[in-house]
Amino acid sequence: MLAVQNISLKWGKEERGLDCARIRAGFPMAYPVEARAPEGEAAVENLVFWQKGTEFIDCIQRAHSARRWQCYSCLKEMNLTNMRIISKGGGSPLEVAFFYDEHRSGKPFRRGHNRDYNDIQSPFYRKDCLNETAFILEEGQYGRILWNERRTDFDTGEWYYQLHIVNLCHMLKKEIESDIFMAFPDVTYRQMADLK
Repeated sequence: MLAVQNISLKWGKEERGLDCARIRAGFPMAYPVEARAPEGEAAVENLVFWQKGTEFIDCIQRAHSARRWQCYSCLKEMNLTNMRIISKGGGSPLEVAFFYDEHRSGKPFRRGHNRDYNDIQSPFYRKDCLNETAFILEEGQYGRILWNERRTDFDTGEWYYQLHIVNLCHMLKKEIESDIFMAFPDVTYRQMADLK
């Protein structure tokens, strides 16, 4: 069973200054969750926040029932931006891959090692983009992926910025405990770009 907490923090140009950046540096990397026993091989909790000045506004309103787990019968059904989870089956280790998805990601374009560059069967065949193993998760291990991007608002044309925190726990048991993501991760992968 894989439990995922997918956190997104957004901010605009007004929050680019030093005071707001200091506040952002203290943004929590994980939150307690609702304990439950989800169905399937994977469960994802999505949390979205917006920084307005020195405050973080919860866009999903965690106090209401909108905070739910999305359950997936198999890992291939999950649709996490820039990530792919590969399992060899059973209780084997999970390979967590990070790649740049030009159709779903903002700026800057991520280039780097493309492990599937010569694989004719891969969607990354002959592409000059980042596509690498972030880490391997053994059963009972907890990993975190951090990445950021700059995007354009479709309505206003204004730039805004996003920090993505993806916490992944390859669980030994089927029940998700409320403090599952509150410990320090066993492994961390960062793709933090200079957002201009």
